[in-house]
Amino acid sequence: MKCVNCEKAEATAGWDSLAFERRKEWQSVYEWATGYEKAGLCPSCRANLAKENEAMLFPKQHRGLWIAANVLGGVGAVLAVLDFFYGSRNVTIVGVALLLASVLLGYMKWKDDSEGPLLGVSVFLFAVGAYGIVRTLFFADWRETVDVLGWISLALLVLAALVYWLGGTALKAHAAKAESPLDALLLGKAQPEGHRYVPLGEGLYRNKKAFLEVNSLLDKNEAQVYDEFIATGKWKELVENPQQFRFLGM
Repeated sequence: MKCVNCEKAEATAGWDSLAFERRKEWQSVYEWATGYEKAGLCPSCRANLAKENEAMLFPKQHRGLWIAANVLGGVGAVLAVLDFFYGSRNVTIVGVALLLASVLLGYMKWKDDSEGPLLGVSVFLFAVGAYGIVRTLFFADWRETVDVLGWISLALLVLAALVYWLGGTALKAHAAKAESPLDALLLGKAQPEGHRYVPLGEGLYRNKKAFLEVNSLLDKNEAQVYDEFIATGKWKELVENPQQFRFLGM
């Protein structure tokens, strides 16, 4: 069995899927289901896709990392705001900028919207916060104004950034090497020319939102596959008796 991603190397693991053909003609894209298929990935493609989608494969670890970084950063930001009344105004600016940027990114993550004007605003706020931290750490005129509370808040903000960055890097490396029960989801992230694969399996999708985060079909096909196969559990019949299904109009 060839790897469905690179279509060259031999796949070392295979999972149940609903396969789609996709064609582009002029400005239009056509896509139709061809039926059940056992599809797999080679070690190299699996590692690369896993590194790009570590949050999908290890959701509990990623959520724990996200919570830890946000708690540290949130406490640091609150202390920085309180420092407005007791110490450095500069530290307060840093805390407010980073707190607002984190809130905006959290809102975008909740809304599953990674683009748009809010991203630009959050990047600007993070830049202001980062500049403030660097200025405070390496320039005496700012450093001299910081009291104990300010240093504690800055330490927590820096620690939050390190936890998220180092933890994220470690999780990506872990995902590339370690197998996960959710590895089948990587099929939904493989996008070879002219093909798409919808992973099928027990416990792969919590809800429709999770399904849409994994699979990138045309809108009509996404809704139809989820409503007819995933939500109803009919995918089990497809896996057990694929010959009973004909896909002509999907």
